[in-house]
Amino acid sequence: MSVTALQTTGLGSVGHLALDGVTVDGSRLVAHGDALSWLRTMYALGRSAFQLGVLERGLQMTAEYARTREQFDRPIGSFQAVGQRLADGYIDVKGLRLTLTQAAWKVAEDLPAELDVASAAFWAADAGHRVAHTIVHVHGGVGVDTDHPVHRYFWQPRRPSSPWAVPPGSYARSGVSWQRLPLSRDCSVTVGCERDCGVTLETRNPTH
Repeated sequence: MSVTALQTTGLGSVGHLALDGVTVDGSRLVAHGDALSWLRTMYALGRSAFQLGVLERGLQMTAEYARTREQFDRPIGSFQAVGQRLADGYIDVKGLRLTLTQAAWKVAEDLPAELDVASAAFWAADAGHRVAHTIVHVHGGVGVDTDHPVHRYFWQPRRPSSPWAVPPGSYARSGVSWQRLPLSRDCSVTVGCERDCGVTLETRNPTH
């Protein structure tokens, strides 16, 4: 067994675990059945709650910046385009808070919460992507510069939006189906809504 440290944009503690010739008997397995389901639920709730805190603070910083940053002798927050981006971000954050609160309450009350937890995880990933770009855009793109603290509110919200970070089945359980379609030499994943919402998203070259 070996562990190799990996450098990531999140600067977190991440490593590659390699197992060679390792045997684990059944008595040492803990992540199966009810235990595995509980771990997935807690992971999804924890990530969604953390995402909510990051987005709320990032959007608050952005609103404060828009009130004080002036262009053409006016605060940029007075421009309609900037105000619309901030309003959309506010709606995204509120949507995440509502779905997360509902999911956490159901879990705490021992009520069926699979769909609610999946919905919160979906909001955390989807809203995080949009709000992260709003934070950087309104700040004038300084999110790519690590000299300014706002960069932390760009890469952190995007982490749950990557396919590996979304709990398995979150899209399917929230009414979205995954369909893998081969296109020439590339493998594409198409995300289509089972309901009549007219939304189709496509990601090229996913990790198999």
